[in-house]
Amino acid sequence: SGANAYEGTEFMTSTDERFRPVNLYNGPDGALYVVDFYRGLIQHRIYLTSFLRKQVEERGLDKGTGNGRIWRIVPDGAPKAKYDVGLAKATTRELVEKLSDGNGWVRDTAQRLLIEQRDPGAAIVLREAALDPKRPALARLHALWTLEGIVAGIDRATAVAALNDADPRVVAAAVRVAESLIQPVSADADVIARVSSLVKTRTEPAVRLQLALSLGQAKTAAADAALAELVVEAGRQPFLADAVVSGLVGREVAFVATLIATPRAEMNSSEVIRFAISAALKRGDVPGINGALELTAKPSTPEWARTAMLAGVRHFLPRSPDGKSLTGRLPVEPKPLLALAERKDDSGAAAEQLLTQLRWPGKAGADTVVRALTAPEQAQFEKGKAQFAALCVACHQPNGQGLAGLAPSLVYSKWVLGDERILARIVLNGKVQENLIMPPWKAALDDESIAALLTFVRRSWGNEADPVPPAAVAAVRSAVAGRDDPFTEADLLEVARTMRRSRR
Repeated sequence: SGANAYEGTEFMTSTDERFRPVNLYNGPDGALYVVDFYRGLIQHRIYLTSFLRKQVEERGLDKGTGNGRIWRIVPDGAPKAKYDVGLAKATTRELVEKLSDGNGWVRDTAQRLLIEQRDPGAAIVLREAALDPKRPALARLHALWTLEGIVAGIDRATAVAALNDADPRVVAAAVRVAESLIQPVSADADVIARVSSLVKTRTEPAVRLQLALSLGQAKTAAADAALAELVVEAGRQPFLADAVVSGLVGREVAFVATLIATPRAEMNSSEVIRFAISAALKRGDVPGINGALELTAKPSTPEWARTAMLAGVRHFLPRSPDGKSLTGRLPVEPKPLLALAERKDDSGAAAEQLLTQLRWPGKAGADTVVRALTAPEQAQFEKGKAQFAALCVACHQPNGQGLAGLAPSLVYSKWVLGDERILARIVLNGKVQENLIMPPWKAALDDESIAALLTFVRRSWGNEADPVPPAAVAAVRSAVAGRDDPFTEADLLEVARTMRRSRR
């Protein structure tokens, strides 16, 4: 187990303003090697604040490049570095033996070499190592993954045997590599049964989490029954609810129905039910939405489960950056929820409250329903969806709600729903606001790509603004052709005022 090298401080610090540790590696000698960029200025010029520009000029932080360093960190009294550990000319059997080495670098490198060399005879030696209880658990773990890498899929006998390992890390890995044997295209009923049996016999958090992730891949009634049993036993374990629901795409409602019919489900199942109902609604397909709401309102549904399902509907609603629930949109009238709202009890009151935060086509008193996208616009939306997933989701998140201190929410944003020409400026040139920086995309994306991205953002998470044509982006690109700096909030407000004056 690790321990702090020094109490109350980091093990490596510096008062040198050019000190820039950017990466670290374990070395073959057991030392920690830290790559120091050693540079005063890293930011791109368009992201420099006026304060930082002044500091750069006064202190020459943009000078003295090319002075990077590598630090070697070792405990007090460590022996002199020894770099040749004999792996370059090692035989296959010698490399397998190195999987038991106490140095992580040596184990990782031996594993890499074994996979790269792909010696046909390595599989036999690795199977022996993976199943040898006398070897350290980490050695068995490395051998198991190395074997999976060499043969592109674990063999049945090794996977089944590894499922009985004494160490939970090895068992969790065995469950993971056994996925190739339990997926629908090559499902082995006996392997599914053996993996499912671990729900009853292994209680370690690492094994349970991997079971939650892997059992959903089988997509069989037996595997889903085992998954439901796992939820009953350990549904409150951290991350387990997310793991379970991640493998239920298209089967959320059926799984919840199975779960609530399972004895003792009430104690640990609420979070899984909440996530599953929310996921069914977020997928946006009418059968899934109707199924989720019908199960929620079904008279035979236990009240504890109904409460969790209604919480799932609430979880479906988009949220503002401060956590306030916003209006959610459904593609179909939520008839089961309307019927439930007629009840004179807590569930009816909760349903009635949720209905005030939902919109659907034809809802009385709602604003005019936004027009449907044309076929070309829908194709543009789908292209923008793929681009958002590739370029924007890390900061703005899949739900568009952003991350505090990194990126603002796009849900009901005044810039997203406002004039498309201002939003185009933000994407083309970037935007700075206090410590938040939106990078410019004008060099990387053409007009059609930016228009697709903006169309997706303006029609997602409850946003209902018009799609953006490529010609509008082209006009903005021409208007800002001479500008390199990102826009500030004040810049954009001034642009908006100018546009309003020009329309008078």
